[in-house]
Amino acid sequence: MTSITAQAPAQTLPWPAWLNVLSAVFPPRGTVVVGAGAGNGPWVQWLRSRPASPVWLVEGDEAQYQHLLRHLPEGCDWTPRRDVVAPAPAPTLFYRASNPAENGLIPPERLRTLWPHLAEEGVVEVEAPVTLEALLAEAGDEANWLVLDCLPAAQLLQGGAARLSQLDVALVRVAVGENAGLDRAARHDAVDELLATAGLVCVHTRTERHPALAHALYVREPAGLRAQLAQARSQAAIGHQRIDELTHSLHAARQALEEAKDALARAIVAHKEEGQSLAARICELEEALRAKQATARTAEVQGLFSVSARVAHVPVQLRMNTLHPEWIKAGEEVVEFASEKNAPLYLLSNEDGDFNRPPKVSQLPVDPEVDYVLSGRVGHAGECKPQIYLFQYDADRKLEALSTPVDGSGRFRLGFRTLPQAQSVVVGLRVAGTGTINLADTTLRLVEDARAAGAEKVERRLEDIERQHRHELDNAVRQIESFVRLQHYMGHETLVPEVHNWPVSPDFGVLLIELTEANAYDAVIEFGSGTSTLILAKALERVARRQQRSPSPLLSFDHLEEYQRKSQRGLEQAGLTSHAQVELAPLEPWKSAAGADFDYYACDRALRALKDRIGEGSPRILVVVDGPPASTGPRARYPALPKVMQALGPACRFHFLMDDYLRPDEQEIVKAWETELSEAGVTFRRTEFNRLEKKACLLEVGPAGVLHDDRGSE
Repeated sequence: MTSITAQAPAQTLPWPAWLNVLSAVFPPRGTVVVGAGAGNGPWVQWLRSRPASPVWLVEGDEAQYQHLLRHLPEGCDWTPRRDVVAPAPAPTLFYRASNPAENGLIPPERLRTLWPHLAEEGVVEVEAPVTLEALLAEAGDEANWLVLDCLPAAQLLQGGAARLSQLDVALVRVAVGENAGLDRAARHDAVDELLATAGLVCVHTRTERHPALAHALYVREPAGLRAQLAQARSQAAIGHQRIDELTHSLHAARQALEEAKDALARAIVAHKEEGQSLAARICELEEALRAKQATARTAEVQGLFSVSARVAHVPVQLRMNTLHPEWIKAGEEVVEFASEKNAPLYLLSNEDGDFNRPPKVSQLPVDPEVDYVLSGRVGHAGECKPQIYLFQYDADRKLEALSTPVDGSGRFRLGFRTLPQAQSVVVGLRVAGTGTINLADTTLRLVEDARAAGAEKVERRLEDIERQHRHELDNAVRQIESFVRLQHYMGHETLVPEVHNWPVSPDFGVLLIELTEANAYDAVIEFGSGTSTLILAKALERVARRQQRSPSPLLSFDHLEEYQRKSQRGLEQAGLTSHAQVELAPLEPWKSAAGADFDYYACDRALRALKDRIGEGSPRILVVVDGPPASTGPRARYPALPKVMQALGPACRFHFLMDDYLRPDEQEIVKAWETELSEAGVTFRRTEFNRLEKKACLLEVGPAGVLHDDRGSE
């Protein structure tokens, strides 16, 4: 503790000069003035010259406050408050004195040792005074300057002890010497001791008109600032190094994925080339077999004439018929036709020439859902160009008809894909009027479009590979973004542990923060400690700070002493052990209501103690289920829900969050929970987070009437 009293030469230096120098070293982000009076004091006048930063002016006397309101500067971020500041938010007395500068918590009669003619002009009972801690909390981290222009300063500062560490400069009214006749709470030495614990040191005092009263100026100790700055820089450097390492890992992963993609593409091409000869041979054998089958079939069909065809490179003769045999004259080499009134004449590769009925014997063997090409040439002479038709049938009816005209030289090509239910196809030749068909110059060819099918398969495979690579890259980027969000949320004073290869992914950590921020849980239980423990403890602290209350308790269990100690040390280093703890809970035998045996955490005693701590009512509880490991046994995490609900009682509203929900074991556990809850008449709601790297599932379980049994998914 250091106290530097005013020296004679320094008395000549005015207060504004001191404040101007300090504002250059510790720029005021925001200033709280307690005892602002009518706004005529030197502190308020100096603040008028610095309108950029926000100012909170607090005055307890109504007359003084009204005068203060009339003289507020325009266009400045100043907030006036009509409040009495006390050490605690309990009823207190506020005294009005004949000298408004001595209005406050000390009766005027006790100040007559200083001012013999001071008289009391009134006393007001204040039911709900405000504390200095509440004022600083309302101002937030912006307020780093404090002017406390009232007595007794030490008591008022004690009411804001938890917030004094955020101050850089404090200007406090104190009693000096032994002649003041006041309690120690108003004296300089008491204020010195209190502010020293917050890292503030007195650099100047100046007495008032009465030598027993003075204003003491305190500033943040430079050595402490340097230590904090060095620590912050060190932690920031570690954080930046971690981000650089992750970014480098991302680039390396991208490069590796691209190389793997190229290697796989080359392998596909190589295997394709190596297998071409074998595939061609297999195709030839298949086509030969089909052609022989087709030859056997055509032998069973009687026709008016035959057309040469090749089915899978094997020559066959297609027997052709028509519903109007009277319109044709078939020879060995030429077919002459003359349709009545130029009506269309269909020549078909079936038994009777009727394209509306399936053939009894299919002359062209085909497989369902296969790409084929029908091509060839028609030697034709006549008034109209022929049209080639392709009909598909199932066992009972015609399914589809396709057609294409021949070109000027009589050539044609018709690609088609057989339908899933197709059992046979028929080729048709439509002519009209009069003309001839030269059979020697007419050929048909039916083959599978193997190259098109093969190319399509390769393309689909490449698309699958590209989709998988893109998914992996997207996930890597998402995890890095989530890690950066975690580090920003935790703050520079808390370094997030490594998350690569840990059970908790960064995106799951962000989900924990979002749930804690959104639900303001009364308690959090965690099975399986680690990085998530630190994240949950920090989130509970930040929620409580904004709501100006104590953080909700966090109880985490781990069955391995090594990890229990590591998680507890992380909480200690982050200063979060006031509300968070990691219990060592070895695995012990436990039998479910259905008689199934499990090994689960020895957690009953700690859960009962937590119930006593949170009290009665309908508290909201988050239960994070991330242990024990799957190697413990089948459905190892099942006991979490029945154990917690039995220990804490049915009046609670629970959020059970299951990690690693991509695993079938965890999915089966949630289904078992839902079945048992439904049988017991307990309402619940399920939400699945399927975009997370390892997926997660939130099961909301509440008292009757709280939730609905509508199971949704993300």
